[in-house]
Amino acid sequence: MGTIFGAIQAGTLTALDLSFNGGLLFRINSLGDAPVAANTNPQGFWIGTRTGPSAVSVYRNGNAIASSTTPSSGVPALSMYLCASNLDGVPNFFVGDQVSAFFIGGGLNAAQAGNLSSRINAFMTAVGANVY
Repeated sequence: MGTIFGAIQAGTLTALDLSFNGGLLFRINSLGDAPVAANTNPQGFWIGTRTGPSAVSVYRNGNAIASSTTPSSGVPALSMYLCASNLDGVPNFFVGDQVSAFFIGGGLNAAQAGNLSSRINAFMTAVGANVY
């Protein structure tokens, strides 16, 4: 249990917790809201995208699995940490998972998320490291 990536500042979070007590927490510039779905398996290619001031979608291996109407509360003014959270400037919530690809962007629709997932999986297949 830990954070795949994150920055947390004064209650505003941008973070991915794939299995926090069995729940998927995907927060994009939002407050500490509840899990968006149940999840206990961190394996796969995950995409979270904010498509509007109160719209967040989560994809796993190119498939939509959850969405929320969580409003944006601002962007943390901290560096993003990978395999941990930057908790007000202090590394915390470490996770021992392996990460093969990471990006930050915004506003992906379902087709774009699916295309990106397919391309990353094709690359991972070519190097013998795909997981789906």
